[in-house]
Amino acid sequence: AGMEAAFSMMGADKTPEQRKEAAAAVKKIMEESDAKIKDLLGAEDLAKVKRYEDSQLERMQLQTFTGNLKTKDLSIDEATEAKLMDVMYQERAKFPFASSYVDQQNPDVTRFTPENSERFNQEYGVLNENIASRASGILTPEQLEVFRASQKQQENMIKMQMEMGARMFGAGQH
Repeated sequence: AGMEAAFSMMGADKTPEQRKEAAAAVKKIMEESDAKIKDLLGAEDLAKVKRYEDSQLERMQLQTFTGNLKTKDLSIDEATEAKLMDVMYQERAKFPFASSYVDQQNPDVTRFTPENSERFNQEYGVLNENIASRASGILTPEQLEVFRASQKQQENMIKMQMEMGARMFGAGQH
């Protein structure tokens, strides 16, 4: 139903008022759907689902990290991986980003400016240092070295995505 309402916003023949009505319909459908999911799962399980959805960056980072560990003939047990995941998620959740630049649910493409991209890259570097500091109490020195390398890989990937977004959507905006 949400998809149908969202598609109803598209098309050159739609007036601004029709698009506004369709947007309101999408919002209402999503709120109703979220309420049904909460009723079905309960608050505790819904929180777990939301955390899973919100932890995409951390899961991607862990996948890169564990892959890099294997290339060095190293590994990490499930309990340590879970602790690291918690640290990464907690640090990002509490970090005071100036804006939600990488939020894929954020439809505001005006956030993609060269200035915002540079600010985010600086903030993300600080976040990674915070995470690495806490991870040093969880990982062995060898694992930590590989973890820092995987952080740098992800940082470079996100930097490229931000710069591409700035070129595509933010060129000339200040």
